[in-house]
Amino acid sequence: MRIHIYSTNMIYEELKEIIKEEIGDVEILFDKIKLDLKPAFNKERNQYNALKLFDLFGESGNDYYLLIIDEDIFVPAFNYCFGVAYTNKGIVSTARLKQSFYGLEDDPVLFQERLKKEVMHELGHMLGLSHCKNKSCVMYFSNSIEDTDRKSYRYCNSCKRLLGKYRSKSQ
Repeated sequence: MRIHIYSTNMIYEELKEIIKEEIGDVEILFDKIKLDLKPAFNKERNQYNALKLFDLFGESGNDYYLLIIDEDIFVPAFNYCFGVAYTNKGIVSTARLKQSFYGLEDDPVLFQERLKKEVMHELGHMLGLSHCKNKSCVMYFSNSIEDTDRKSYRYCNSCKRLLGKYRSKSQ
């Protein structure tokens, strides 16, 4: 299995070990990408429509593609989202993961923790997992940044078992 992680700003190498630890034997490729995000911008909301962003990166096939962007995103049913995934593609927005978004001083350690959680959450969806009822599982739905802060970056035992079943079926 191969996961391409694209970023419009930074390369987040520190994610590699966590992904391998939780998902198993995967090849992870990092790359900076230049994208024209204007087609996805919604002026009324001053946000980017995440569903329109899916057309801007990745390919169909067996590989997985995760885009990490700094811009604030939404999906039409919600005011905002930290990330979203569909089939073999996912997007994580770092905008609301930063303390400065909430008028506070940025905390690089807290930011990295939040980023790990959102990346693992969206990868979980890409690999077939749904939201989990376990509030400490990374697959628990984050309705707020506080929900993100409370949960772990790890899959609970139940999600880990499901992940193993999905991976064995796809190989």
